[in-house]
Amino acid sequence: MLQLSKIRCTAGLTVFALLMGMQTSVFAASYTLHILAAEGDTLPDGTTIYAIPSSHGEIKINNAGLDAFHGAPGNNEEIVFTNEGKVVTVGDILPDGSTIGRINADGGASINDAGVVAFHGRTAPDFIDTVFTSEGIVASDGDTLPDGSIIDGIDFTGGVAINDAG
Repeated sequence: MLQLSKIRCTAGLTVFALLMGMQTSVFAASYTLHILAAEGDTLPDGTTIYAIPSSHGEIKINNAGLDAFHGAPGNNEEIVFTNEGKVVTVGDILPDGSTIGRINADGGASINDAGVVAFHGRTAPDFIDTVFTSEGIVASDGDTLPDGSIIDGIDFTGGVAINDAG
């Protein structure tokens, strides 16, 4: 049994922990705790995590053990991370040419087995509510869908998901 948890420690430190173990009864489980990322960690890309806000949506983990989450590197700037490093931050230009104007952490972030991360935000410079992946825009407020309907609002609190097809 795998369980990914955001844990608030007694010292006020937030960590992401992967609990691995087996359910031993209806009321008890045996777990081994593996810390994936913690406030104060320096990630493999050299970014130090200053804060992992406990109010910022769900965290997701893929089959390779990469987790996707929101955090701040110390200057209160919103960043989407994996436990390997920074994925995107405000002002980044994505591979499709779109620019991140704002990252909205309320809906969390999600990651597929290819390492593509999905998250909510707004485009720049026009600040249109958008669902992004680390590769570009998936859909924006006002887009026309294949069936002819028009997206009329994106609920940031509804969460975000991505499958292995992207």
